[in-house]
Amino acid sequence: MQIRDAKRIGNVGARRMADYEYKYEIVLYYPNPFYGKESEYIQSDKPEFLCKPSATGAYIRTTGSYIHKDCFINPESCYVVARISNDDDPDVRSVGLRPWDLEEQDKKDFEQVIRWCTKEDAVSADLTEED
Repeated sequence: MQIRDAKRIGNVGARRMADYEYKYEIVLYYPNPFYGKESEYIQSDKPEFLCKPSATGAYIRTTGSYIHKDCFINPESCYVVARISNDDDPDVRSVGLRPWDLEEQDKKDFEQVIRWCTKEDAVSADLTEED
C-alpha cells in the first residue's frame, strides 16, 4: 500500500492512499520522543535503558521491548485518527474515539481536513499518485 502526504493543516494531515477501500488516512502528527536520541539509548548506563542492537541490527532492545532504528530519524511521528472510504459517497470512519480526544485546535484542523478531502474536486493534480 502506497501513501503520500496530500494535505496538512497544523498537526492534522491527510495521506492519499493507493487502496481500494480507503481514499485517505487522516493522521495526527506529534513530536517524536526518540528523534536524535539513538546514542543516548545505546550508551545509557541506566538499567531501564540498557540497549543493545538486535541480531539484525534494525532494532535496539530495551528492557522488555524493542525500538526500531527508524524511530530515531524523523522529528515527528503520527498515528491514524480516521479514514475516508473510497466510495462515491465518502464515509469518514474514525479509529475508536481518537477524533474526540483531539485538542481544540486539532479538532478544528481535523474538520477542515475532512471537508477538504470529501470535496468533489479534492482529487486534483496535486493529489495524483506520483510515479
